[in-house]
Amino acid sequence: MAPRQVTTDAEGRTYWGGEVPSSAWSRRELDISELELEARPFPSAQFRHEITEIARGPGASVDLTVRTYDPALRLPVGPHRATLLIAPGKRRLHIPFRLSPVRPGVFEGHAHLDLAAASLPCRASPGSVTRFSAWNTRACPTRACCWPL
Repeated sequence: MAPRQVTTDAEGRTYWGGEVPSSAWSRRELDISELELEARPFPSAQFRHEITEIARGPGASVDLTVRTYDPALRLPVGPHRATLLIAPGKRRLHIPFRLSPVRPGVFEGHAHLDLAAASLPCRASPGSVTRFSAWNTRACPTRACCWPL
């Protein structure tokens, strides 16, 4: 995960955070120069994505505010298309939204996630990370193949 901000000292070392650490121990612990954030090819660039607000929407939906941090300033200033990817039971749900610049290296957007649109598996394995508290009647209305967890 990328930091929200990075700082470079006079010797060119890069540190996690908004200021150069004051002690030798802190500088050693927060030194992320080996990540080479500014030199990475774009496909491996380090970004930090945070959901900063969740609001109830109509029905089974939620509205999310997403903030993206680009500490190495790899993204050009301006709006960007983005996609929220939810994968319940290995099935992908793509929610497109727009990220707008807040300030250099910080972008924010809003995504509307309709949970009823997610295609859920009819059965979950006992070791599954995803747990459902109700029958998945949309996938199998007869409940013949569904079981609650």
